Amino acid sequence: MISEGARKNVRRGFGGDMRKRLEGTSVGFWSVLAWTGNGYECRCRCGTERVVSAQSLLRRDSLSCGCASSDLRREALAKRKEKELAKFREKFE
Repeated sequence: MISEGARKNVRRGFGGDMRKRLEGTSVGFWSVLAWTGNGYECRCRCGTERVVSAQSLLRRDSLSCGCASSDLRREALAKRKEKELAKFREKFE
């Protein structure tokens, strides 16, 4: 997780210092590996590696490569099906 103090440093223009602080941290499902000069090399929990901008990480605009959204949709669908099944069972008890 990125501290509020670290975010303030970026706003104040202490970008070089921020690079050191973000390396080795996690933002959402991204593990921040290294600064590449035009973004951070990140690895998603599914294994996908991409360069992600510092701004996207700090604002939490990018939390994964996209795998998380499909997982969340799948979980929501499973919960909805379970509720519908419970209602159906109540009718016949």
